[in-house]
Amino acid sequence: MTKLEELKHGKLVAVIRGARPDQIIPIARALKEGGIRTLEITVETPKVCHLIERVKEEFGVR
Repeated sequence: MTKLEELKHGKLVAVIRGARPDQIIPIARALKEGGIRTLEITVETPKVCHLIERVKEEFGVR
């Protein structure tokens, strides 16, 4: 399944905005446990690039 097909199939993208860097992994974990497969971390989040890499390491990339 392509990324676009996954987005269409999931029909939901969680957006993490205004969270502290130390909250991102726990939030992502809770979203995954709740069945959410796609998330966005907004660029105004401090250390956003590092955090995206951490989420990818922790949960993998699909």
